[in-house]
Amino acid sequence: DWADLVFIGGMLPQQKQFLELIDRVHSRGRKVVAGGADPTSQPAVYKEADYLVLGEAEIAIHGFLEDLEKGVQSGEYVASHRPDVTESPVPRFDLLNFKDYMIVGIQFCRGCPFNCEFCDIIELYGRKPRTKTVQQIIKELDTLNNLGYRGQIDFVDDNFIGHKAKVKEMLRAVKTWSEKHNYPFFYSTQASINIVDDDELLGLMRDIDFRYIFIGIESADDSVLELTQKKQNVNRKLTSDFQKIYKHGMIILAGFIIGFDNETSGSARKIIDIIERGNICMSMVGLLFALPNTQLVRRLEKENRLLIDDTDVKELKNTDVDQATSGLNFITKRPRSEIINDFLFVLHEVFLTKNYFDRVLRVGKLIETNYLFKPNLKKIFQLGC
Repeated sequence: DWADLVFIGGMLPQQKQFLELIDRVHSRGRKVVAGGADPTSQPAVYKEADYLVLGEAEIAIHGFLEDLEKGVQSGEYVASHRPDVTESPVPRFDLLNFKDYMIVGIQFCRGCPFNCEFCDIIELYGRKPRTKTVQQIIKELDTLNNLGYRGQIDFVDDNFIGHKAKVKEMLRAVKTWSEKHNYPFFYSTQASINIVDDDELLGLMRDIDFRYIFIGIESADDSVLELTQKKQNVNRKLTSDFQKIYKHGMIILAGFIIGFDNETSGSARKIIDIIERGNICMSMVGLLFALPNTQLVRRLEKENRLLIDDTDVKELKNTDVDQATSGLNFITKRPRSEIINDFLFVLHEVFLTKNYFDRVLRVGKLIETNYLFKPNLKKIFQLGC
């Protein structure tokens, strides 16, 4: 009740709760400012919000603030272009209660140079990666350190190696900073699999205590990868790639998707095989969901295969999009029952107790750690270190 305005941001999986929050705020007599990935992709779904700030906020927020000062009661504000992130301010980390967070996120790079058909990142943030300066990142680390935060920092970049030369420059500076400040943090991020082609980059990540990395594998079938335009994953020796990452001290969280057009009855077994041989302990397996405003949605629309009226993914009344309880929002090439059975088969085999813990034991022998962050006893219990 103390708030003048309530700002809400979210992605497609949070849509149901997002809409419920709008109603809840209105029931308390307050106005809502909505923004983020899903409102930007399909603003009509969020029409009940008083203000819509669409696109990247560094640009879109100015018109909203001007109208707010004039007493305008509602409006839609769309970013006219993508911002220069070298002008982005340090986030207000001082407003956070760090006890409520196990991880704090910072961002170095926006956008991804690749062209995956199913991905909405390139639609929202572009294929030309934009990076902050080294000085900005050091200032953000200084701010978190001075506020007393200790523990994991996640680089929430769309692709951490979108601009390899600049990320290496940044990592060298963070290494110097970390040595000076006695390593108050350890790190995680997400990147494309071609990160393993750069030994210097992996070494720099090890030298500042990167421990986790998410990599989108999607499929073990090259024909599937070709169709969905994830060509950076084609013709890779994935088990060797994974071993290289383990030798640099990082655990892999690997993403897989079931439901692509070129899949066969053997595709599921190939996913299980790469998870087993690659010793992947943390795997995220989901059903394909055609995200709004992606190349995939546009293709499916042309083929009259979308299970919706147009290119918007309509309001999800009684469900959430989490790629497990939902997905396949289109007419599939294979029978849906076959795809769902494959999905359940992968989940069963991958998370069977013996299979899972055998992989944990194997990766424990393979990984060569260089843990520099030393948590105190309280942090150990919080992080499970």
